[in-house]
Amino acid sequence: MYGGSERRERSSDNGEPSGTAGKPILSVLKGTGLTDTMVVVIRYFGGTLLGTGGLVHAYTEGAKVALEGIQRVTRRACCAYMFHLDYADYSAFESRLSDLMAARPVCEYTERVDVKVAVPIDRRDEFLRRLSDATSRRARPIELPDVYVRPSNPSYTAIQSLGACF
Repeated sequence: MYGGSERRERSSDNGEPSGTAGKPILSVLKGTGLTDTMVVVIRYFGGTLLGTGGLVHAYTEGAKVALEGIQRVTRRACCAYMFHLDYADYSAFESRLSDLMAARPVCEYTERVDVKVAVPIDRRDEFLRRLSDATSRRARPIELPDVYVRPSNPSYTAIQSLGACF
């Protein structure tokens, strides 16, 4: 399951009778509330001896056991953008949009400011509108692939995964 800006789910029975492996595993995964997760259950015994009900039970229990032992890491799915600002626009950007960013922007200061930001997916439209207003539409954000930010540190922290994008 992928929980970014375009949620995707997929399951496969991989040769087992239809609906006896992938769907039960996906159902267990959905019940955990986890996203950006993959579960693989390998069956070594059973087949026709288990029957379809037994296969569903075996795959369901296998997924439950696998998910009980995991260490959860919470990250917030964010849209990432890159854009260039004049120094005058950067000051307006920082004062008017800092409350919408998931982390401190990654900036490179040259004759202009090259900025990369991560914005929680549910705040994307508001960010783009306020960026346009704050810079009088001079900022032209380029959308980058989604990134994930740990919310464990409520203060700004640099988004290291964006730093390599310059």
